[in-house]
Amino acid sequence: EFGEYKIRGKLRNLNIMLTTTGISIRGSLPKFYQGHNLKDLSLKEVRLALQKIENDLSIKIFEAKLTRIDIGFNMEMDYEPKYYFNGLGEISKMYRGSINQTSLYYKNSSKTLNFYDKNKEAYKTSRIGNRFELSKNLLRYELRLEKWLNRNFDGRDILVSDLIDSNFC
Repeated sequence: EFGEYKIRGKLRNLNIMLTTTGISIRGSLPKFYQGHNLKDLSLKEVRLALQKIENDLSIKIFEAKLTRIDIGFNMEMDYEPKYYFNGLGEISKMYRGSINQTSLYYKNSSKTLNFYDKNKEAYKTSRIGNRFELSKNLLRYELRLEKWLNRNFDGRDILVSDLIDSNFC
């Protein structure tokens, strides 16, 4: 349509898109801040990462509305992650799929549960220095909340500032 434009760019691992209706920032906060998501961020580190994004882009983001939240953690396992996938079974009202025997996911219209071999993903995508020695069998679990995000949180909009609120987290 006439008058619409999109400007795309990157800030480290973050994909930035500016349109006539606003700005979209997509990417992993831990990967932005530490170069990997092998270690969880503290609330202080989340605040520092968000302040860095705010400073680097010269925009105010703390009152921005979130449209997606990913929550994840790593688990050290006795065996390769792929050996656990069959034991996870089915989940009612969710599609079950896999990718190359290294990832298992469950998906419906509002959320995705993802289990994958973190070692394989980390070697491909992270800037891991010599500081980290990966566990031999690292399984990552992620919950991605997307559509109708406010339905998961008492019907209210979720703001970037909620990410540093200890009562929210």
